[in-house]
Amino acid sequence: NGTGTVTVPPPKGSPAGTQATPTGVVFNGSSTDFLIAPGQSARFIFVTEDGTISGWNSGQNAVLVVDNSNNGSPDGAVYKGATTGEINGNRFLYVTNFRQARVEVYDTNFKRVHLGAEAFSNEDIPGGFAPFNIQNIGGSLFVTYAKQDATRHDDVAGDGLGFVEIFTPTGRHIAHLQHGSWFNAPWGVVWTTRDFGEFSNAILVGNFGSGWVAAFNGFTYKFMGFLKNPDDSILTIDGLWSLTFGNDANAGHANTLFFTAGINGEQDGLFGTITPVDGLDGDEE
Repeated sequence: NGTGTVTVPPPKGSPAGTQATPTGVVFNGSSTDFLIAPGQSARFIFVTEDGTISGWNSGQNAVLVVDNSNNGSPDGAVYKGATTGEINGNRFLYVTNFRQARVEVYDTNFKRVHLGAEAFSNEDIPGGFAPFNIQNIGGSLFVTYAKQDATRHDDVAGDGLGFVEIFTPTGRHIAHLQHGSWFNAPWGVVWTTRDFGEFSNAILVGNFGSGWVAAFNGFTYKFMGFLKNPDDSILTIDGLWSLTFGNDANAGHANTLFFTAGINGEQDGLFGTITPVDGLDGDEE
């Protein structure tokens, strides 16, 4: 059951009634990092396709802290995903700017940090692909890539149109998930629990383009298969976006996989769960 609504502000100077377009959200458990007011840290940080970053502590409204929309120009930032990470004990916010095809890094004061020209670069990624999402898994940053459309605002769907690369928090490239037709605008990334059937201790990648969830060996990064329904058909979720597991506390059982999706052409939202089916092997979920 829903417990409330947070309003994310649009860019500065937007016409009355303009709604923001949030895409990525990060939880912040620190009371001293990412302050949005004296003594108030952002409990949640939101990034938007409008090119803004906002923080929320309490009440109904989030607070706008970064506005790189450039007044809505074709060169304004388009943020699709975000996460946090640590370098030498210092925390940073990592944001994927899909339009500019880069990962942006911010310190705990929401000030831009430059890690170097080679940070988050990989010559194996073809031109026309851009960072789509970024997730911290076990201290490594998994960056998904999708193909840009003509305006560099949205992704282009298609079998094989996507990559998942792995970096250190400093932006050094260390590995990649096996590339193949199973990628189709990948966005959600999560490491499974030890009791998730055949795909226990695996990496799951949700594809926005196809709605399929691909599984990869957590140590070799090789493709293993797709999550399937009990009838052996591939599980398909229209507009599949984020993936995350519970925590055996307020966030639900640890082996329950939660997902969000923008169904009906992103006109509606869906929040649901995926759980292993008892008595069935592996990828039948």
